[in-house]
Amino acid sequence: MKILYILILCAEAFSLRCFEGKLWGLENNTRTDEKDCGGISHYCIQRINRLKNEISRECSSWSDEYSMEEKCPYLKLYIYIYI
Repeated sequence: MKILYILILCAEAFSLRCFEGKLWGLENNTRTDEKDCGGISHYCIQRINRLKNEISRECSSWSDEYSMEEKCPYLKLYIYIYI
């Protein structure tokens, strides 16, 4: 039973990984090198800039996670910010 519990926790930690990076435009699909933030970060913050036609994704900081927990308790994976 303990092994099953450990496997579930590991799967949960790996599913919460965030990759930081930028994607420029939907037509050419070029992107920057992605940085793995690890399983500690519970949120990926994705910003969509329609003027520059780019999408950037950042890992959350501890202060971001604290404020998002209060405002959006059921949102776990992505928070979209439109510019």
